[in-house]
Amino acid sequence: MDTDLTIGIATCGRPRILNRCIRSIYKNTNMKFEIIVLDNAGAFTNNKYAKSRINGIMSDRVKVIEINDKKIGCCESNNIIADECKTKYLMHLDDDVYIPSESRNIIDEMYDLISKIKQPSIIGGIWYDTFYKGMRPVPMVYKFENGKTWKEPQQYKPFSGLIKTDECLHSMIFDKDEIYSRVKWDEHFKWKGDRFDFFLQCKKQNIGLFAYGDMKFIHDPQPFKFGSLSYEDFGGKEAIEYFENKWNLKPIVGWDKKQIKPGNI
Repeated sequence: MDTDLTIGIATCGRPRILNRCIRSIYKNTNMKFEIIVLDNAGAFTNNKYAKSRINGIMSDRVKVIEINDKKIGCCESNNIIADECKTKYLMHLDDDVYIPSESRNIIDEMYDLISKIKQPSIIGGIWYDTFYKGMRPVPMVYKFENGKTWKEPQQYKPFSGLIKTDECLHSMIFDKDEIYSRVKWDEHFKWKGDRFDFFLQCKKQNIGLFAYGDMKFIHDPQPFKFGSLSYEDFGGKEAIEYFENKWNLKPIVGWDKKQIKPGNI
């Protein structure tokens, strides 16, 4: 295969922002890559405008997998993408993320870094979050005490290279076989809890987690017009109880909050 990296994007009925994400990859990446899009919109609606539509010349390097017979979550989506990945390195990128012009070649640089790290590691980018109108704190460290869990931002200086962190899983790149031989996305988590469970598995397996502080991604969260697990009961009581039994920990505050309803995208 004439590619070095696979970029996996799970989506569900957000074709406009998906195309924005893919366009930004093409504009700001020089290395050889392929993209796998997993689209679950067909399980929620038969509206033709919900399905992924890859614009123009981009389609020759984008493979779209449609899952229409069942509603799946982030974990199962990531596992399917990993099974389809034929390259040594894999990057998971959310559909509501894009690369700004000032972060040109960020994926090339992240790839170069991960290929040189000797220990099993995952590298993620830093995020500017439009919802909070600012940079998401990096590094973020998880604290555990008396069975409770919370996040605690640490001191951060821009353009500081690789930063050890506990939260780098929204735009992560890694050696697929090396990491997935040690950890696996737990498909019990359909939406909430997926990344925190994966993080705990990485900690247990001594996998290094790093944020790349020199460049950023833009996270522009948008509501789902055609359906999403984020506002169905896939992050509620059952997931919380499962998490507590699995890890003997209370989940991070916020799992019990009501989620955003479909919007007009």
